[in-house]
Parts: sequence; structure tokens; C-alpha cells
Amino acid sequence: MFFVHTPDNSPDFYGGYEPMILTPVVPLFLLGLGYMCLHWRHPGMRLLILWLAGMVLGLGLIRIGAWTARYVAVFPVIALLIALALYYVIGLLVAERYRFRVAVALALMIGVGQVIYYFGPHLEVFNQQIRYYRDYVDAYHRATAYPPDTAVIFISDDHVHEPYIDILKDLWERDMPVMHYYYLDFTYRVLRDLSHHVNYVFFVQRDDAMTPALLRLEFHLEGPYFSPYDDVPADKQYALYYAPMMYRR
Repeated sequence: MFFVHTPDNSPDFYGGYEPMILTPVVPLFLLGLGYMCLHWRHPGMRLLILWLAGMVLGLGLIRIGAWTARYVAVFPVIALLIALALYYVIGLLVAERYRFRVAVALALMIGVGQVIYYFGPHLEVFNQQIRYYRDYVDAYHRATAYPPDTAVIFISDDHVHEPYIDILKDLWERDMPVMHYYYLDFTYRVLRDLSHHVNYVFFVQRDDAMTPALLRLEFHLEGPYFSPYDDVPADKQYALYYAPMMYRR
């Protein structure tokens, strides 16, 4: 089912609404599967059968099986079965002197079609799926452009996965402290108690007009600034406000 019908249940890895084998290519895969089983006496076919069957049985023991990352070792078999189907169909329908050209043309058509699908409609869907919440990764990345003594504060009703932020700190070699406040809990008392000896980067929901007004009671704000990356959807971006400590009110 996962080969030909069920989409990836982990959009963090591949996502999309297609099964692992794109729907237009599924008939070729099934035809290649049938061709392999029909010619099982051939040593090469036995190898493919053992490879595919062994992988499927092994993957059946894994608790989270419908995840494309589990199937990397079976990708070559899928490609070979599709190639077998093309070989069989071309042998039936095309004169011998044209077979090579037709095979190359069909292989290119399938390959180019998959590339167009992946970098077109698939990435557009994937880009939405992987961002369950507003994009705090993009936000923290923007914060690293500011001085290293800057503190980062998220003020929102959204999730910020702070252990993942810690991983990003190691990757980007920036250890900027991160705090997160639910926007209704970020009161003037909380604001007044913030340290006067650091710069601040505040990340606020785009549709939140109250928090920036509250911040301006204590800080001279620069911003709002948004992501420079076109692939971050506008509704998943945080508004960035920068508050240099030298301009604290």
C-alpha cells in the first residue's frame, strides 16, 4: 500500500499527497513486478524477488513503517522494476531498430516528469506541511544576524521547540539565549522586569498589534522585519523587532 497508495505519514521527511511511487508511474511498477514474478526462474529475477521481499518483510517489523526514510534500500529495486516494464512494453510495441531511442525518450520523460513534480507542486505542499507552527527556525536564523549578546524572545500563541533551537545553536555556533512567552502572559510587569543590559530581538505574530505597542512603552523598536526567503509562507513568518539596549526608554 505504501509503494502505490498511502502517502508518507511523516511530512518532516518527504510528505506530499502522493505514495512513494508517483501515481502515473504505478502501472509500470506493477507491470515490472508481474514480469519479475513471471520470470522468477532467471537468476537475476530471483535476486530482485529476494531483495524486494526481504525488504518488505523487514519493514513490516518496524513500528513506524509508512515513512519514506525506511525504504531507501529498496529504491534501486523500484527503478529496476520500472525499467523492466519499459523493456517489456517497448519489446512488444516497437520495431527493434527504434527500441533504444524510444527507451531513452521514455526514461527521460519519466525522469524529467518526476523532477518537475518534485520541485513544483510537491515542494509547495511540503513547504506548508512541515510548518505545523510559525517558522521559529527561520526566525532564529534571522536573529543570528544581530550581536552575539542579543537575547531572543518569542511572544506568541504558537509552539517553539526549544530543544531544536539548541541544536540550531550548535549548528550555527551562536548561543543566543531564547525565551518564549504566551502572548497573553506577556504583561507590562514581565516587560519591566527584563534586563537592561542586553539587546533584544522580539518575535511577534504578524496579526498581533498589542504586543508591539506594549514593547514600545519600554524600548525603542526597529522593525518590523520579515523573512528574506520567498519560500517561507507569509502566514508562517514572525515579525522581528530589534531593541538595542542603548535606546532603552
